[in-house]
Amino acid sequence: MRFSYAVSVVMSFTYGKTTLTSYKDPEIIAINQSLARFGRAVKPGAYLVDTYPILRFVPGYLSQLKAWHQEELTLFNGQLDAVRKQMVHDFAVLTDVNAYYC
Repeated sequence: MRFSYAVSVVMSFTYGKTTLTSYKDPEIIAINQSLARFGRAVKPGAYLVDTYPILRFVPGYLSQLKAWHQEELTLFNGQLDAVRKQMVHDFAVLTDVNAYYC
C-alpha cells in the first residue's frame, strides 16, 4: 500500500483522522475524484453554459454537474458529521472543523 504523508497531514489537521491513509481508502478516492472534477469545471469554457448562460434553463443540461455536486455534499457532510459525533462524545482532537464549531 502506498501512503501519502501530505494526505495524512491534511486529513488529520482538518478532520482528526489519525489512521494511516492510503490512496485506496474510499474517502481519499472520492476526494481525489471530486477535486479532479472541480479542476475541470473551473476552467473557462469547460462547459457551453459558460458561454451561453441560457443553457442552465434547458432541462437535463446540468444534471451531471448536479449529481456530482450531490456526491460532494454527501462526502464532506459525512466527514463533518463524524467530527460532530466525536465532539458530542468528548473525544475529538482539536481540528480546524471542531475549532470552527466551538
